[in-house]
Amino acid sequence: MTGWRKLRARGELVAWTVGEGPVVLAAHGIEDGWRSWTPVAERLADRYRVIALDLPWRSGNDYRWHTEATPGEWLARALDLVDEPAHAMLSHSFGATATLELLAAGHRPTAAALVAPFYRAAYLVPEQVREPSRAALRTTIRTGLRLRLGDRRVEQDVLDIMERGLEDHLMPTVFPVFFDYFTESGDLDLSAVDTSVLVLAGTTDPSLTPDRAAALGAAMPAATVRTHEHYTHFCHLEQAADVAGEVADFLTDTVTGRHAR
Repeated sequence: MTGWRKLRARGELVAWTVGEGPVVLAAHGIEDGWRSWTPVAERLADRYRVIALDLPWRSGNDYRWHTEATPGEWLARALDLVDEPAHAMLSHSFGATATLELLAAGHRPTAAALVAPFYRAAYLVPEQVREPSRAALRTTIRTGLRLRLGDRRVEQDVLDIMERGLEDHLMPTVFPVFFDYFTESGDLDLSAVDTSVLVLAGTTDPSLTPDRAAALGAAMPAATVRTHEHYTHFCHLEQAADVAGEVADFLTDTVTGRHAR
């Protein structure tokens, strides 16, 4: 897709846009980037103006951003780049966790679709989820590398070395920051959220296990939680057509209908 154009930049934050119609703001996951929304955006751009946000937790950052503001606060700053008060949110992974923080703080988009959010159920104490979340982050880092390589041919032993090297480099810096905000997600008060929210996740994705998906739905009554066996953590890339279809149907019922009235 070659239609992306830079909309605006301010410090650590950049907004890229494509398409026409009601605005959908897209937030990427940790150690990822705004371009990861391309497969979904190209399926939405005929009906929506997708604005992909380039956020401080992008791939290759130094993680100093977390000493200045929380993920939700950074996301709020990114929204100020967009002169559009009526918008929907589309977020993945750590970006979806940041969106939960934003919703709990009182931000009310026209709708919010959260794809594979990292969420700790309130009944789970942090130590119960420390090692599982460490393993989940390792898997996310390795899978993210494979997806960024795309169709490039890499011998398995070379790929193994690349994965171990990236994991050894990132985990000491990434995990403490990631785990702090993952832990805090279970303490968010989402009960007053009255925005229509769609949560999508895979049944075997450790970012949102079935029990924690149920807990998120209970904590946020406005949310519709859908889990699918074939969805991976990077379903917005690996099952992009299915994700885009679900998101489009959801937005049609919420955003498009509201604009038509």
